[in-house]
Amino acid sequence: MYMHKFGVALLNSIALCLPVFGSAQQPAYEATVAYDYWFTSDSVGDHKEITELFARYVADEVALDTLPESQWVALEHMDSHDTDLYQILPGCSWYCGAMYEVACSSELPPQGTRTYSCTNLANFTLEDAWIEDVPGNGEGERISFYLEKDHPRVTEILLVNGYVRTEQLYRDHGRFKQLRMYLDGTFVATLNFSDVYAAQRVVLQHPLVFGKDENILAFEITESYPGARYEQTAISQLYFNGLDVH
Repeated sequence: MYMHKFGVALLNSIALCLPVFGSAQQPAYEATVAYDYWFTSDSVGDHKEITELFARYVADEVALDTLPESQWVALEHMDSHDTDLYQILPGCSWYCGAMYEVACSSELPPQGTRTYSCTNLANFTLEDAWIEDVPGNGEGERISFYLEKDHPRVTEILLVNGYVRTEQLYRDHGRFKQLRMYLDGTFVATLNFSDVYAAQRVVLQHPLVFGKDENILAFEITESYPGARYEQTAISQLYFNGLDVH
């Protein structure tokens, strides 16, 4: 009731995307919606209330039989992971065998306690974001993933586009419209994204194979949707699904 988890959300995905080919036979993919966000203004307030109650319950400060049925049912189904409204947990997934490092060509310096570093792309929380820091809307900036030889293959790319912690932040900052994907410097495909407040996915026609001692999977910003307040482009998560695990 109070928390949608990664695995459950993906069950609500709409149809998979298929590649199309331009005149130069360069593959291009149109992303589709993977899942909607669950942290509306109402749900944030509800979640704060139930997590505070959960903390009291764990500390034996409140008994279940003293609570309304809706609250004790929610508490019985909570665990420590549910206290973070923005967390996405892959669970038993491709990430059981996946391991990589990520680097970006620039990043906005921290502002107070908020950071906008490249590592925010892979921390599995939608509360943070990577924000590039070059003049303009970020065209030409790159995100690079470093993977070892025989790393599990990638078949699906999931993008949480923009700064999604709130819908206002999403609109204030730029969002990706198009990325070019490269593997070890070789162009693979163009990825096109809609300007929607929802996570998006691209399902690849062929798995990405990592056969070198060190493999670099890179994404270059080629076009962005402008932000209403800031020119920088943001992304909250970029993660994968694939084969060769389990």
